[in-house]
Amino acid sequence: MVSATIFALLFTGIYLHLWRNRNLVIPPKVEIPKEPPDLTLLVTANRQGKLEVCGCPGKRAEDLAKVSHLVQKTAQDLKSKGTKVTIIEGGDFVGGEDVIPYLLRAYRVTGYQCVALSPHDQKRLPVIKTSANGVQLLLPSDLNSQQVFQASGKVWSIILVNLGQPPIKDEGYWQKMLKELQALKKNKSLLAVLAYVTRKEALELSKRLKGTIDILLIDDSIPLQLTSDSHNLMPDREIFSDKAGEEISGVFLAALPQSRATVLALSVRTKSEQGNSYEIDAEWLRVIGQSEHPQVKRIVDEYYQKRQKQLEQEMQQLMKIASQKAYLPPEFCGKCHQPQYEQWL
Repeated sequence: MVSATIFALLFTGIYLHLWRNRNLVIPPKVEIPKEPPDLTLLVTANRQGKLEVCGCPGKRAEDLAKVSHLVQKTAQDLKSKGTKVTIIEGGDFVGGEDVIPYLLRAYRVTGYQCVALSPHDQKRLPVIKTSANGVQLLLPSDLNSQQVFQASGKVWSIILVNLGQPPIKDEGYWQKMLKELQALKKNKSLLAVLAYVTRKEALELSKRLKGTIDILLIDDSIPLQLTSDSHNLMPDREIFSDKAGEEISGVFLAALPQSRATVLALSVRTKSEQGNSYEIDAEWLRVIGQSEHPQVKRIVDEYYQKRQKQLEQEMQQLMKIASQKAYLPPEFCGKCHQPQYEQWL
């Protein structure tokens, strides 16, 4: 009897609550729209001459035609919201010399405005210069020649300098370089430095560059600042995040894409109506699920058709030599296996 009485009272209470609120209008969730960025850099890197990757599960997202589609689509979406967009190659994009003209043709079709060269890319500089055709090349700077690339938004601009692999502990170098960098600073502009250094070196470098530059782009991953809750939930797992940068020692540290299937979106937003302050954020854009850029796909197919004919000719030559039981010189093998040949040298 007691249980029945409690159940009846509970049911009555729920019924009265629902009856009182039958005409109550629940207001929609208010979401404060985030202002579109004033300027966004879309950055790719570490392609290493690969136009397509084998059909292994999860690898097709690395195909150049898919990345180009994501980059161009994202740029168009941002531009429709009033954001100024600049597309940049961040370096380590070359492989063998034969692929460079096709790769740079695809970059021009996609809308790249700047191609930064890593120290590795510089080994192919003559071919890159011949194939650039209007795309600005940003070579590693030294104390005698300072190259810059400027990306302009409505209010803010980013001035990009490529330092290559700077000597972290060379005090004489930095005394001169810091003066050179300081001279590049302008009103309503952010100074960004690209350096092919490790995460550990970047932490030391950001302390040295504090007060001179605003953004440091490195060719390594960025450690995520995990909350205590997320660490307690998954203490032994890496937290998957779209975050690609954070402020360290007064410098915004951002990572170049370490995967061919990832694009870095580095954005600057104006925080005040007067435009005197700004906010920087960086996030990963994932290529998974994207379709192929048709023009870039045709360029890729053209390269592989040519490559197939070359392989057939080389195979015929190889079989001829093999039939004579002749010794194959290293230079012959190096035509197809360039990285191995360079390491052998």
